[in-house]
Amino acid sequence: MAGVIRCESVNNSTISNLTIRGGLADNGGGIFIGRSEDVSFSNLTISENQASSFGGGIVMDYSYPNLSNITISNNEAEKGGGIRSSFSVPSMINVIIKDNYAWDDGGGIFLKGTSGLMPPIFENVHITNNIAGDGGGGIYSWQYSNPIFNNVII
Repeated sequence: MAGVIRCESVNNSTISNLTIRGGLADNGGGIFIGRSEDVSFSNLTISENQASSFGGGIVMDYSYPNLSNITISNNEAEKGGGIRSSFSVPSMINVIIKDNYAWDDGGGIFLKGTSGLMPPIFENVHITNNIAGDGGGGIYSWQYSNPIFNNVII
């Protein structure tokens, strides 16, 4: 199974002005980003996607993506209903993460570790009405993910 968009080893690219809906995958129902740098996503709606394991809306593995002006809603996964970030350094600006569901941890976001010296950055982010079956309805932060929050509502 593959999600709607899959970016592996992609650098210096931009994806914008899309609605991503109805994806189904093991990891990254809507978007999978793996081992990619300087990949920008803007003006997206990511909704109604499902992953049997990680990241109903988005999975980020060992990547440095920039996300801006994005709404991530009504996605489902085992961990990270909206987003699962593993050893990645996302920059999220003006992002809404709402109404996502994780059967286990991280209804809105599941953060695991970081890659390199920089932490994930969240600025002007709203994380609301997400549900987790176990821990972290809004955010589940694990293994030294150390995010920086600026003007974030959870």
